[in-house]
Amino acid sequence: MHPIYPDLVLAIFGQRLPGKKKNKAYHCIYIDLNCIIFDSDDDGGKAILPTEVAIEWILAFETGLVYDHYTSKEKKKEIGDRSEWSNYCHGFTSHLDAIVRAYLRFTRD
Repeated sequence: MHPIYPDLVLAIFGQRLPGKKKNKAYHCIYIDLNCIIFDSDDDGGKAILPTEVAIEWILAFETGLVYDHYTSKEKKKEIGDRSEWSNYCHGFTSHLDAIVRAYLRFTRD
């Protein structure tokens, strides 16, 4: 288990994570060592992400590999190029951004 995992669970499980777009939020309904599941909303169905991908994104922000002002495409390229996971797994950039912001807010407050 990665050391980030326990705080990640506390930061996102059962939470409505605000998105960057106004009035957009992502509701985390499940998380374990393998995956994170977000509930469906008016704009689409449920989303599932590998937990390791979320951790890769958090680490990328914490180490300065990427910054908040990067576009989603830039973040996906920088992180995806170094990932053990398929680039497809990095496609839910808005969900991953929301996870990162929630985790950093949780660990820095």
